[in-house]
Amino acid sequence: MKKLEEKEFKSHLAPYINGLIDEKRKLGYSYNNELFFLWRFDRFLYESHYDTGILDKEVMDAWCEIETSECINSRKSRIDATIMLAKYMISLSVDAYVPKPIKKQPRPIPYFPDRKDLNKLFSVVDSWVCKPQGRYSHISLEYPIILRMCYCLGLRVSECTNLKCQDIDWERKRILITHSKGDKHRYVYLADDLFELIAEYHVQMDNIFEARTWLFPAESDSSPISSVSASKHFRNSWRQVQGRELKTEDVKWPTIHTLRNCFVIHLITKWTEEGRDLDTMVPYLCRHLGHRGMQESYYYFHQIDKQFPALQRLFNAAGKLPKEIYDYEKD
Repeated sequence: MKKLEEKEFKSHLAPYINGLIDEKRKLGYSYNNELFFLWRFDRFLYESHYDTGILDKEVMDAWCEIETSECINSRKSRIDATIMLAKYMISLSVDAYVPKPIKKQPRPIPYFPDRKDLNKLFSVVDSWVCKPQGRYSHISLEYPIILRMCYCLGLRVSECTNLKCQDIDWERKRILITHSKGDKHRYVYLADDLFELIAEYHVQMDNIFEARTWLFPAESDSSPISSVSASKHFRNSWRQVQGRELKTEDVKWPTIHTLRNCFVIHLITKWTEEGRDLDTMVPYLCRHLGHRGMQESYYYFHQIDKQFPALQRLFNAAGKLPKEIYDYEKD
């Protein structure tokens, strides 16, 4: 599970802030980002004349107006955290003012590598070699497996890097993903070729770390390799593939999470070409991805619409777009 952050709150609203965070964490949320915004709000109150223990319109208006240099989405996240605090106080029969939420700014269209780009990417990843001596000489063995698991299994990068050796079921060729988003657990099954790659990698690492704990250890086996490190390696590898940065405002630079998106899009494309019924298949996809419900999985149809208009026309012509996507778009 993601490490929980802790902060000390000093304002008169501290009991309510601590109560909100405690309630959310009991429901399985790490609530780390919101905790940071609430800590900033607490400090804003404590260091000003607004620290009266009352969350009224004057306080909220002052909080909403600070830091005008923020982008719209950052400002929205900051204000949303205090809106949740106000609603929590109201649930306890305490008067609080709830400001109108800020409308989220549309994100740039993600750039999805095609299969040709992915082949180039993995060629670059496979050619990278660490120094033969040193603390991180084994890292070059880990990145090719991590990135392939993100793409071939559609895993989040943190789900890969936090795997322990005991999470691999070698007999059934499956992996147990524990404490994923929402603190959920699930199994994902491995194709034969990916299973063989992981097994070969596992033997190599056993020669470096005897009886290790982590599937992808960092400098030592005391901790796993960080997802930040894997993400950085993806960016560096992608620059070699692309040869330049994507600077346009309308296109988002790919991240390691893009591999998970590509898994979904390529799988949906395959199902469509095979004539499979998406209403039947998407629930399996939802469970494989660890989504709370089918609505989360249907989000990828929005990305298909933007990046693959030809495929979208195929869906529409075949009448295969599930009804829930239209409901999702309304939300």
